[in-house]
Amino acid sequence: MNMNTYCIFCRTGFENQVEAFLKKNGLAVISSIVERNVMKHRKPHKEFRPLIPGYVFFESDSEPAWMELRQSEYIFYPLRYADNQARLRGKDLEFVRWLKRHDGAIGISKAMQAGNRVRILDGPLKEYEGRITKINKRQKCAEIEIGAETIVRKVWLNYEIVGIEIIGDIQRSAPEGVCAQTS
Repeated sequence: MNMNTYCIFCRTGFENQVEAFLKKNGLAVISSIVERNVMKHRKPHKEFRPLIPGYVFFESDSEPAWMELRQSEYIFYPLRYADNQARLRGKDLEFVRWLKRHDGAIGISKAMQAGNRVRILDGPLKEYEGRITKINKRQKCAEIEIGAETIVRKVWLNYEIVGIEIIGDIQRSAPEGVCAQTS
């Protein structure tokens, strides 16, 4: 059976209700949640949040009955390309397959602080290391670019520092691998 993958734009904060509605309608939902480090009552706390708020991915072996799906008060419309095609392709499809490899739950990557650089050691960010476009050191998250011509262009993923590398000349001493410059 050849499954096609789609993305629905929905009301932010109601992704779980949309997922339940899609499942009730016989569609295979692909969760997309991310583990985040947040501060609650001045203490670090880990929680799961939607990876891309307002978007839900699902698979179907045939074209979905869009009018039926729009019966949910939380679903706005399917995302479409410029050619009006709703089925995901290219980098978008590659991204959803990456989500599926992680069972829809993207954990926190491990990183090493090396001077003013952050080197990703392990985790989901390692797979997208070459596509890191920004790093927020205060919130310990990195923006990755999925693709310029895609429905979903950028997402933020968390990392945690598991060690500090003391080096004199970062250019000469930097270990092999991609280091992302921080601001």
